[in-house]
Amino acid sequence: MFIIIIILIVAAFIYIPYAISKARKERIYEKYGHTAIADKIINRIIWVGETRDQLLDSWGSPLDIDEKVLIVFLKKPEVHEL
Repeated sequence: MFIIIIILIVAAFIYIPYAISKARKERIYEKYGHTAIADKIINRIIWVGETRDQLLDSWGSPLDIDEKVLIVFLKKPEVHEL
């Protein structure tokens, strides 16, 4: 009986990641089609020009976002003739 439980646990550790990976691939192919972009996202490749959604689909949500608000002043003096 103990051996059967061990075999079931090992099988679960092998099958669960496979099922998660398969579901992820199906979701990405459904969203982007069977394209080179979908293949890059599945293989977790990042590239210049990648959208935020593509990055989130590829790498998932970030652990932390360091957001800074910068204030930009535009100084535009006007000169008129008198």
